[in-house]
Amino acid sequence: MQALEVDRLNVEVLNNLGNLLAKSSKYESALEYLQRALDLNNKNANTLNNLANVNRLIGNLEVATKLVQEAITEDPELEIAYGTLAEIYAQQSNDEMFYKNLKIALSKGFQLDKFIDDAAYNEYRDSQKFKDIVSKHTSKTK
Repeated sequence: MQALEVDRLNVEVLNNLGNLLAKSSKYESALEYLQRALDLNNKNANTLNNLANVNRLIGNLEVATKLVQEAITEDPELEIAYGTLAEIYAQQSNDEMFYKNLKIALSKGFQLDKFIDDAAYNEYRDSQKFKDIVSKHTSKTK
């Protein structure tokens, strides 16, 4: 039982380190830490999503899509995974799927304000459709 607790904590620490490295644009190191976390628990939706996001950031969109879909399978309520999926579709210029997944993410509580400066939103941020979707969601949560 104690070993499971240690593994769970290690997964969280490795996830956090991976995320910090990704935010510092140290993508290869981030991938290493996140892969180690996944090796400890290959069903951890947060790890799968974080790996997907780093792969998205380095342009491995096919790998990113596969990983984020695994994350959603493991935890269909993980709002950030739908945000990641929306960002992948944005990078592929797939407007329909971008908006579909953005709406799902927002409906599940995705905190867009933490990610709005991501380059994936550059083509959408100033569009009226984007503003309407965000406004509609924001008014529902107040």
